[in-house]
Amino acid sequence: MDSGRRIRAGLLVGALLMLGMAAAPSLRAQAPAGPTPTGKAPQHAKVTKRLLISNAMVIYGNAKPPFGPVDILIQDGLIAQIQPSAMHALDADAVIDASGKYVMLGLIDTHMHWHDARAGLAQPVQYERNLYLANGITTTRELGGDFTKSKKWQAEIAAHTAIGPRMLVYWVVNRTGKSTPAELHAEVREAKARGADGLKIFGMDRDQLEAVMEEAKAQNLRTATHIAVE
Repeated sequence: MDSGRRIRAGLLVGALLMLGMAAAPSLRAQAPAGPTPTGKAPQHAKVTKRLLISNAMVIYGNAKPPFGPVDILIQDGLIAQIQPSAMHALDADAVIDASGKYVMLGLIDTHMHWHDARAGLAQPVQYERNLYLANGITTTRELGGDFTKSKKWQAEIAAHTAIGPRMLVYWVVNRTGKSTPAELHAEVREAKARGADGLKIFGMDRDQLEAVMEEAKAQNLRTATHIAVE
């Protein structure tokens, strides 16, 4: 990979779902031991300016075999350089030794709902975040939770005051109470003003859908739709 490319770390290695090499020993790539990277071990929940993942086997995610071992330098949250581990050591503020492990694509959950309570019972949202990260999910698309709460949680994660996957928060648009083109246009503009990353379209007739899509395009908002038998 061209060392000049800078790829968002969350999409390539994200939370770094690392799986033991013992599961597939035949895929292990042998290479001479390279220089020992400089840097200390990273601290949990602390942002590191220059983070090095050393001696990793990388899974492309496009059916190619894993390759490596390589060193992956992440700077300011972006992948800055990938090189064979046998090459010169890269300077870093912290180092994760990924020997015997895979580094794979961060997964994206494209339809989910964040909740802090279900069926009248508290459901700690941090516990949910930890489960997502533990399963390698580094981005979520919220399609119908409590919009105000979700935007708050999104801001906390973006500011590194909470630990969790990146969040996209969609606004639900349906025809209940708002059905004319002017009303639907106004609702889409409200969604944009309140910081929606996109729209979830729910239970509409064709003419209403056309009005929503027209304004969504004007506001540069992504769209998703609920398709069911109703």
